[in-house]
Amino acid sequence: MLFLSLLLFGSAAGQCPKFTCLNETTTEKCLDYDSKSATYKISYCTSDYICPAGSSQEAFCTFNKPIYSLRYPGEFCTWDSDCTSNSCVFNVCQGLIAPQTCINLYDCNPGYFCDPESGLCEEQAEEGGDCLVDEGCVNSAICIKGTCEPIFSQAVGYAFTDVDVNPNTGFNFACATGYAIVKREGVFQCAKAPVSKQAVPIQCELGTKCTASDGVSQQNCQCGYNEAGAAYCPLFIGDSIAQSMITNWIAISKYSSACNSIRRWSFECFATLSGEAQAAYNAWEVDYMLYNQSHYALIQNNPPCVQETYTKDYNEVITASTKYNTSVCPIYHCSPSSSYNQCILYRQETANFYVQETFYLSNCSESQVCPVTRTANSTCQSAEVQLAYPGDYCTENAQCLSGSCKSKKCQGLSEGDACINLYDCGPGLFCNDDSVCQEQVSKNGQCSDEYDCENNLICNLGICIPYFSLGTGAETDAVDYNGLSFACGTGFAKINSTTPLMGSCAAAPVSALGAYTCTPGSVCMDLSNIYSKPCTCGYSSEGLGYCPSFEGDKHLQAAITAFKKLMTYDVSCNTFSRKSENCWMRYPKYLKQFYYYATNFTMYQQFPYLQKNPDCADNIYNTEYYGLLERLAKGHFDDSKGNILTFCLGIAILIVGY
Repeated sequence: MLFLSLLLFGSAAGQCPKFTCLNETTTEKCLDYDSKSATYKISYCTSDYICPAGSSQEAFCTFNKPIYSLRYPGEFCTWDSDCTSNSCVFNVCQGLIAPQTCINLYDCNPGYFCDPESGLCEEQAEEGGDCLVDEGCVNSAICIKGTCEPIFSQAVGYAFTDVDVNPNTGFNFACATGYAIVKREGVFQCAKAPVSKQAVPIQCELGTKCTASDGVSQQNCQCGYNEAGAAYCPLFIGDSIAQSMITNWIAISKYSSACNSIRRWSFECFATLSGEAQAAYNAWEVDYMLYNQSHYALIQNNPPCVQETYTKDYNEVITASTKYNTSVCPIYHCSPSSSYNQCILYRQETANFYVQETFYLSNCSESQVCPVTRTANSTCQSAEVQLAYPGDYCTENAQCLSGSCKSKKCQGLSEGDACINLYDCGPGLFCNDDSVCQEQVSKNGQCSDEYDCENNLICNLGICIPYFSLGTGAETDAVDYNGLSFACGTGFAKINSTTPLMGSCAAAPVSALGAYTCTPGSVCMDLSNIYSKPCTCGYSSEGLGYCPSFEGDKHLQAAITAFKKLMTYDVSCNTFSRKSENCWMRYPKYLKQFYYYATNFTMYQQFPYLQKNPDCADNIYNTEYYGLLERLAKGHFDDSKGNILTFCLGIAILIVGY
C-alpha cells in the first residue's frame, strides 16, 4: 500500500519523490513533504519512539508499542493469550489433533488440517498422496490435479489449471522455474523464467516499462526511496535473487512440517525451531522481500533515515541474520503508565525476524515501587519499609527490627543475651555459634566469619585482620569468584585453580583499552590478557552488552580508598550494618565519604547495568544507585524534618556483600 501511494504520487507529478534526512532528533513531527521540491524530509525520533512513515505526507513520532497478532498452533508464544487456542506450552501454541472437531482452518496442530467437508482435524497427505486443497498436503507440497506434489517441481512445458498464478509476474508454486505463461484461457504452462536484460540494478524513467531479455515480459518502472528521486526496474523471476528465493524456499520447506497448515511460511513458526532453521528462513526472507514484496527498487541508495522508516522491515531481516546461534541481549522500552498499574511487561518478541526478549517498562507513582523480575510481568506495589538494625538511625520504634528506638538509634540485645540472627545484638557484639551475644573479636583474634570481627576488621583464614591490609602473595579465603577481596591491599586475589574461593593477593587487573561494549556470549579480557569476565547485558533500549569493570579500574580503587578512610572513624554500628547507609546516617559528617564509597563500589559491581539506559529502566532497576548519587551530591544528611532515608534490601545486599 505504501509503495502504491508513492508511485501514484510520482506519476501525477511526472517524477519520483526525493527522500532526505534532517540531522535532528525529535519526539514530534518526523516526516514532512515539501511539494515545491517533491521531497520527503525525515527526522529521527528519540529512543522508544518510531516514525510511522506511510502513505500520508506527514507523520509524528509515536511510542514504539508492541503490536500483537494472535498466533496459530505451532507458532511461537510467550503467554496463553498469544494463541488462538489460548494454550501456550513451552513457547509453542497448541492446537487440535485428529479426529477432534474444528471450525477454522488454523485450529489444528501442525501435521493436520481442518477438513472443510468433515469438520474434523485430519492428517495431511504425504507427497504423492490424494488431496483436494493445498492445506491437505504436507507443508512442503501443494495440491496439483488431486495429488500432493512438491513445491516448484514441475518441468517446463507442464500444463495445469488448479494452481494460482500471479497475473502480473507469472509467479507460481508449481513450476520449477517459478514462472508460467497463459497457454489458453484458464490453462497455464510452466516456462523458462524471464531475466533482466542487463545487470541489476537498472535505473529507469518513471512511466516507462522495463523489458526482460526475452523482449516480451515487462514490468512497470518503480520509484525508489532515495535522495535523487531515481526509479528502478523490479526483478524478474529469472534473475539470480528470485531464483535464489526459490532454492531457499525448497530448503526451508523441510522444516515447515512444524508449522500450521495455512501459515507454513511464517517466522512465528520458524522462531520455535533451531538456529539452523531460522538462518535458512532468514536467507529466504531476504530474497522474498526483494522479489515478491517489490523491495528491490525501494532499497536502492536509501539514506539512513529511510532505512529506519520506509524500508525498516527489510533492514531488520538483514540485521537478524547476524543474531542466529548467538546470544542476544534483552531490550528495554519505556511505555506510558498502564491503567492496570503494570510496571513490567515481559515478552519474547518475533517482530524483528529473530526471538527478542523485550521488557516494556512504566514508572510507578512516588508512593509505590516496581518489584524487579527477570522473565515475568510485574505490578506496582506499595513500598515496603526496610527495618533498621541495632545501631542504625531511627526516629520511632516502628522503624527498628528490635522495636526500640532511643536517641535516634535502634537498640539491640546486650552481651550475654540469647540471640537468633547476626543482627540481633547491639553494636560491638555479634551472635555467636551458641546463639549468645558476644563481644566482637579484636585484631588477630580467631573468627569464623567477617561479622565475628570488629567492624574495621575482616576474617581471613580464621584470623581477624584490617580490611585491605594483605600484601602481594599473601593467601586469603576472603575472595569472591571474580577475585574481589576485601582482605588484599589491591582489592584482588588470584583464585587458586584447585581450591575454589581461595587465592593469593595480586596486582589488580585493569580493563583493556577501548573495552566497553561487547557481544553477548563473548568474554572481555583485561589489559594483560590474562583475566576475563563474561560480557554482560545492560538495560538499554538497543540490546547492548558491556564489559564489566575489573578490580584495578578506577571505581573499585576509589571505593577502597574511601572505605579505608571510613574504617578510621569512631562509629558504632551493628556488625551486619557496617557497610550500610542506615548506620552511617547517624554520623552526618561522615556521610559524604560513605556515599563516595557506596557509589563507586556499586558502579564497580553494576557497571554494565548503569550504561546508557532509558530513564524508565534506571527508575526501576537502578533506583538505589541514583539515590546514593543524589545524596553524594548533597554531601550531608538533613534530618531536620525527622525524615529517614529508606534503604532497600537490594542495595543493602549489594553493599554489605562482596
